[in-house]
Amino acid sequence: MAWGAAVVTLLGGLVGCSSGDADGAGEKPREATWLVGPDRPKTMKGKAAWINGNAVVRVRSDGAAAYDLTNGRPLWTHTVPAPQIVCTVAEHADQGVGLIGQGLEDEPCDRVTAIDLATGRALWTRRLARTAIPGTNYYGVIEAGAGSALVPVAGRVRALDLRTAKARWTWTPPRGCAFTAEDSAMAAGPDAVVATFRCGRKAAKVAVADPARGRTRWVADLGVGAKFDAAEVLSVSPLVVRVKEDGERSRDELLTFDAKGTRLGAIPVSGPEGDLDLDLGDFTRRIAVGGDRIHVAAKPPGARLLEQDLLTFDLTGRRLWRSTFEDGVTSLALAAGGLTVLAQDPGDPALLIALDPATGKPVRKSWLRYDVNVSCRMFVAGGRHLMVNAGASTQSVPAIMAF
Repeated sequence: MAWGAAVVTLLGGLVGCSSGDADGAGEKPREATWLVGPDRPKTMKGKAAWINGNAVVRVRSDGAAAYDLTNGRPLWTHTVPAPQIVCTVAEHADQGVGLIGQGLEDEPCDRVTAIDLATGRALWTRRLARTAIPGTNYYGVIEAGAGSALVPVAGRVRALDLRTAKARWTWTPPRGCAFTAEDSAMAAGPDAVVATFRCGRKAAKVAVADPARGRTRWVADLGVGAKFDAAEVLSVSPLVVRVKEDGERSRDELLTFDAKGTRLGAIPVSGPEGDLDLDLGDFTRRIAVGGDRIHVAAKPPGARLLEQDLLTFDLTGRRLWRSTFEDGVTSLALAAGGLTVLAQDPGDPALLIALDPATGKPVRKSWLRYDVNVSCRMFVAGGRHLMVNAGASTQSVPAIMAF
């Protein structure tokens, strides 16, 4: 496995960036503390990333590797057996364990492996009984949470012990419904497991279960019709679900629910506020949900080529504020009560902008030394901003950059 080598470096002056103030926010240059070079071979693709203690773990086509947050020192690598690839990933790790799905490229993704994130060792691998995830790069069909590995089994959701794979419970879907890898999704938090289910040809539902026993707490109809395409879980607490239909007069909305299953609001993905940037084809995220706020990038009507807005809504769907970025929004992260946006005009250094999440006003700006891949996931951990390449590699874009 030819993972890029970590380079500990102090980088020189910035090239092609301006100085001065913008809206009262001082722009301070930031240099990379360490980086991991571009993937080789260049056919590799980034699939996911997790933070585990003082390490960042990046998953790519042929496995996973961990690096020390402080200095980028390689800690371990895990390689899936050739010619298999990583074909799906649990978005979150839990209790020091991450889950990957693996299978032959362009064939069903039919195995799940649990990785000990302290050592890179495979704890177990299980074939998905009577269930195989079609194709590759499906997300939301396996998940780790509340001490369980959640996997689809014959239209139901089964919980396995994260470290031993011992069966804990099986969640029976609502009557007439099934979990289907093509259009359902699951997610988990410490206090709840959430899944969306297809219910025949013209209906879909979202349900929440007790993570200890898999018993249904409540079920809500998603109000779809015959053109139902998919329902994605974007946040567990608060619960935010994206519902998509096909067709010229189809619905595409973010639906929000309270802890009892009452629908609170709906936000159109394409509407008067603009087109929300929710293409989750890789693990890039331009949406952050926290507390009672939804922060999401959007292309406003009549915008220039790269221009994007960052919109913040409450859970009723009411817009609270709008902030415009001429160079677009590459990624955003919500951590420790702070909201950070990564923006970049291709060919220019990237810009980190810290915003007041209550108002959207800039608090601090700083330029970065490197270009950043437009398919980038940003994490804030260990006092650092981590830019993890979420797409295919290039000659120049590192797999990970730490600032």
